[in-house]
Amino acid sequence: MAIGPEPMVRDDIKQGLLAAPYGFRTTPVDYVILSLELPVRNKDMKVFIEWISDKLKLPNDAA
Repeated sequence: MAIGPEPMVRDDIKQGLLAAPYGFRTTPVDYVILSLELPVRNKDMKVFIEWISDKLKLPNDAA
């Protein structure tokens, strides 16, 4: 048994590696990235933010 956000386990569910027999619930939780540097000044931070933002998008999210 595990608890995890749907965007992070979606691929594993599609592949049959995980199951969500009770579905998913919407919660008031937000994810944030905190940094002392602006992403425009730190290429690695910018790449990470773009990557994680893409991974956490739901299929019906507007880009």
